[in-house]
Amino acid sequence: MKKGKILYDSYCKVCNLEIEHYKKIDENNFFEYVDIMGEGFEAKAYNLKTEQVHKYFHVINNENQILIGVDAFAYIWNQLDTFPILQRMYHNKIGNLILNLGYKFFVRFRKYLPRKKCDDNYCNI
Repeated sequence: MKKGKILYDSYCKVCNLEIEHYKKIDENNFFEYVDIMGEGFEAKAYNLKTEQVHKYFHVINNENQILIGVDAFAYIWNQLDTFPILQRMYHNKIGNLILNLGYKFFVRFRKYLPRKKCDDNYCNI
């Protein structure tokens, strides 16, 4: 079976902490973890734009569909059978609205979160 791909920013300490949790519970190796800050990462190899992949969280599911933001997280939660409350919220109209508003807030303020030091153009995106 083809693996899904989680595209993540390892320089964002909060983001990386969550991804490390997913890696730990991904006992069936359902996902490939792709560090967008890794040497040689090219967004266009995934049919994505560099600016977008650095701004929003992306997952490519095992059917090669690109999922962004809350939809990407919900896919992970479902596949790894984790965060059941968030899964239920995602499938509820009001809960989904709350998750999406929370994600928009996170995207806006992510640049203020602690980051690893680097000299790359995208370190502060």
